Amino acid sequence: MTRTVLALLALTSFGVPTFFFLLVVHKLSVILTLHNSDGQRNLDKTCKRLAAKGQGPCYTCGPARAATSQELCSGACTDTSTDSTNCGSCGVVCPTGSTCSQGACICTNSGLGLCNETCPSFDSDNSHCGECGNVPQTTYAVRDLPWGVAVGDFNQDGHLDLAVSNAGNETVGILLGTGSGGFQPQVAYAAGSASFQVAVGDFNGDGILDLVLGTGANTVSLLLGTGLGSFQTPLQFPVGTGPVAIAVGDFNQDGHLDVVTGNHDENSVSILLGTGEGGFRPEAQYAVLDTPDGVAVSDFNQDGHLDIVASNEGSNVVSILLGNGDGSFQPQTAVPVGSGPYGVTVADFNKDGRPDFAVTNSLDASASVLLGVGNGTFQPQAVFSVGSNPRAITTGDFNRDGNLDIAVTNYGGSLVSILLGTGSGNFHTPATTFAVGNNPTVIAAGDFNGDGYLDLVTTNILDATVSVLLGEPCNT
Repeated sequence: MTRTVLALLALTSFGVPTFFFLLVVHKLSVILTLHNSDGQRNLDKTCKRLAAKGQGPCYTCGPARAATSQELCSGACTDTSTDSTNCGSCGVVCPTGSTCSQGACICTNSGLGLCNETCPSFDSDNSHCGECGNVPQTTYAVRDLPWGVAVGDFNQDGHLDLAVSNAGNETVGILLGTGSGGFQPQVAYAAGSASFQVAVGDFNGDGILDLVLGTGANTVSLLLGTGLGSFQTPLQFPVGTGPVAIAVGDFNQDGHLDVVTGNHDENSVSILLGTGEGGFRPEAQYAVLDTPDGVAVSDFNQDGHLDIVASNEGSNVVSILLGNGDGSFQPQTAVPVGSGPYGVTVADFNKDGRPDFAVTNSLDASASVLLGVGNGTFQPQAVFSVGSNPRAITTGDFNRDGNLDIAVTNYGGSLVSILLGTGSGNFHTPATTFAVGNNPTVIAAGDFNGDGYLDLVTTNILDATVSVLLGEPCNT
């Protein structure tokens, strides 16, 4: 029988080595076991010490046997200069579409760049146009608390201009377009009390565009245009309380434009019938449900008379008011949508010749699309995710494929979300987003640079600007 001495080496809490000897039966051998001060094994240190001497199972990590870029990652020797799951250091994973080269993640295809752990195309990605984070927006200063925006050629030079309602200082700002996508500095005109949404039309039949705005004085302000880009002193017409939304149409079929307002604080809509001479008859009110924040106009039952849709933020429904053709309307019918319906727009999304509508749901980060049946009723909603706290909504063919798309302002994320339409009433997901100014409220579309692509403009209520997004800026 042979004797074996087993020597155990431990480190005290002061780093002083201590040996313990045990007598066992077998051939003579000495086993060294390294411990931390807490008595636990430190295998990494053991491996690295042996590797530095070119000994032990981890010798390939050692500088004497391999490149210094190798590290021990999760117990395995790894070349961090080329390993896409440990690029540069252990645990750094390169995103899809990239590889690890010299310890850095590099996008593999030409024209791509590494941005926020993705590899977007600098040639076509409108959120990274030419470089990471370069968004093709241009901002223009306006007055305090810009709320609404509308588009029209106010000086009759063939270029689209902007009208912005500035709720903070009771004005409407006019930004004349240059025709190349830019705008001149705004010129402000008195609008009465704090102004909300703004709409455009010719209310006195002179062929020149005029403006109408809801105001904090519970009136509609009418500003008659001069044709030079300037506007006359506003005329005031009483409506309901809190007229935050406004739309235009000929409700009594007399050839003169009329106005409808959504009265947020009174749960009603007001109808102002136009005289055709720059004035309106006294209002008529119709009840809707809680807090109407948006209104739009179309002929939903195809009887030749304009109808109204109002989005009721406080009741999770929209109200449909069918027109009689004489300026009056039938009692509202409620149609369920998402939570907190805010903005509403009308279009034919499935190309069946019947008007549909889309509404933003401000409390569940979505937009609802309801396809019209043609008799004033609608199919059940289809819901599409957009960004945080969606507010205003507009439509247009933004990718020129012949199908109508949707653009939404995300008040909570300072973004615009685009849902591209399929032409069948459906929309591609996820939505594409674009950065704009702080807390965008209202959105409008128009071709500001004459290139055949629709552009977008938003009012950014908390930084006193408007953002202009030119369509297809990277595809030149």
